[in-house]
Amino acid sequence: MINLSNRNSFWLIVITLTLVPFFYTYIIYPFYYKENLYVDFIKENVLFWSLAVFSFCLISSVLQSKKTLPRVNLINLNIYLVFVLFIPFLYIILNVLLLGWTGFYSGCHYCGVEPIGGFNLLRIIIFDIGTVACMLIPLLFLSAKSNKYTKLYAVLVSALIVVFLVVGSYRNQLLPISVLIVILLGLRFNKLYIFFITFMLLSPIAAITMAFYHYFEDGNASFSLFEYFSQNEFYSNYNNFLIFNDGFVLDLPFPGASYIGPLLHRLSSFIATGFVTPAGQMAQYMGTGIGYGFSPLLEAKLNFGDLYFFGAFFLALFVAIFFKLAMMTNNTCMRAIFISLLVFYIFNLNRVDFTAATNVFLHKFVLLYIASLSLRK
Repeated sequence: MINLSNRNSFWLIVITLTLVPFFYTYIIYPFYYKENLYVDFIKENVLFWSLAVFSFCLISSVLQSKKTLPRVNLINLNIYLVFVLFIPFLYIILNVLLLGWTGFYSGCHYCGVEPIGGFNLLRIIIFDIGTVACMLIPLLFLSAKSNKYTKLYAVLVSALIVVFLVVGSYRNQLLPISVLIVILLGLRFNKLYIFFITFMLLSPIAAITMAFYHYFEDGNASFSLFEYFSQNEFYSNYNNFLIFNDGFVLDLPFPGASYIGPLLHRLSSFIATGFVTPAGQMAQYMGTGIGYGFSPLLEAKLNFGDLYFFGAFFLALFVAIFFKLAMMTNNTCMRAIFISLLVFYIFNLNRVDFTAATNVFLHKFVLLYIASLSLRK
């Protein structure tokens, strides 16, 4: 029996809001601790995320209520799961038939052979629908109405999706699936916090180890360990600080405009909003197509200047609202799924700008929320 309480869910989010920024702040400490600007970055980033954690706790207490979503007979859960699984399954089969197994599972999904419909369609079907399909698998196995053939089909499709993500260049999509497994195991063995905190501490080490293996396995790497930590996402938060110090500014119509970026980004598909994401503007400033990641502290400073604590409040507000919506579900397994997705969201908030992190999260959240409407306790 899966039973994830509201209280436990709350503390999992607080732990994530604390540990993830800590990692992104201190991972490069051995290389840059002597630089005064890095010391300033540490102080401001610690203050920023401390305010974010405090704001999340405060807002969550205000939003707290015992209301739950009514069960809506909008869809049949099993039919919905089969349908959600079928889309990536069909997409994978068609790509394998046209591109070949090694072509589609090339290990590079931005520089390899272009899949059917291009890379944007790939991200929608595999990264969004596919990831959601994998996260819904526990519900299928807990459902008394699911037969063995449906379960076998679900395992097969999810395996194809997971293998694709493992060999590809977008492995962070595995994070919400991995977090869900850890939470379910922690609940199963009544060691939720031990399992979760251990995973949160080991996952950055695993990521760094994989990176080391990839770049240094043959012993003939063309750059040093220091250079490696000066050109990837582990360095991006501090690197953003350097670029900001160099004179970078955002073109914003008003302070705080980038926090409505997800809406403006959607509207730009229909009307000319002129909106360019903060990361996109930085790439233009640096003369690169993509890169540098993005720091939530930097985005707050670019929006509000010395009043950057408003940015911490906005981040906490969004996380708290999504957390509140997640806690309104009647099903405790679904609650674990939502929490896993929120952990993924917080990770991404530390890696990319607010618009990109929210868009990637929101697609998955909506798909999961549709499924939650049909669930009993």
